[in-house]
Amino acid sequence: FLSLEGPVDFSSSSSIFVNVWSPRAGILVILKLEDAEDADINVEVSANTTEANAWHLVEFNFSSAGDLSLPYEKIVIFFDFGTNGMDENFYFDDITFDGESGGGGGGSDVAFPLDFQNADATYTFDGFGGAGAEVIDNPDASGINSSSRVASLTKNEGSEVWAGVFIDMA
Repeated sequence: FLSLEGPVDFSSSSSIFVNVWSPRAGILVILKLEDAEDADINVEVSANTTEANAWHLVEFNFSSAGDLSLPYEKIVIFFDFGTNGMDENFYFDDITFDGESGGGGGGSDVAFPLDFQNADATYTFDGFGGAGAEVIDNPDASGINSSSRVASLTKNEGSEVWAGVFIDMA
């Protein structure tokens, strides 16, 4: 999960977009928003990857997911949900409301929109359920994501079906 500085503001859009690179097409990805104090207060949306071994934009439309006026201050992302880990890497970048890259948090803080390009920021991920992540050089700087750095999530062999990672944000 990503802890945000304040609640997600859906006043301009009910969709959140994420650039995703997956080793397989058709992977179930869940994007969940949670209250900072009570994880039982949440909404989540599922989407599937559409391409293998290439960057593509995945839209998570929350318009029918529940009450978007609640103070959701955590973003949780699950790759290949419902499947035990097979030691695969999934990459994500540019978490935005408009599907456009760039414009990260600035300064040395990790902030939303999150694009992993800030060389002064420290991106420290904590894994759960057998997954881990780190910011790396983009292994496929092409197509819709030619940025130089991305987050790499590894769902290790035998990891839980709900394995994922979190990063604290400013």
